[in-house]
Amino acid sequence: MMPLPQLWGALFFFMLICLGLGTEYVLVETAATALIDEYPEVGQRPLGLLILSEGVIPGWTHCLTWPHCMVKVIIVYSSMCHVP
Repeated sequence: MMPLPQLWGALFFFMLICLGLGTEYVLVETAATALIDEYPEVGQRPLGLLILSEGVIPGWTHCLTWPHCMVKVIIVYSSMCHVP
């Protein structure tokens, strides 16, 4: 048994949050760069770039990943609550 299991549990979930945020940052930067390369007029306005990179792209990726997460949650929940 490891010493201080609550500390290790908290550190593990902190690591997962940092990993998720790092992945989201790379995804947003990649999508913003691709859109600015395609539409250079958006990148010349600082407010347009800020709205694009801070609001539109993370919201879009959230909406795309939500159904995938929910399907897995429903499958796990139904397999745990199935009464024969």
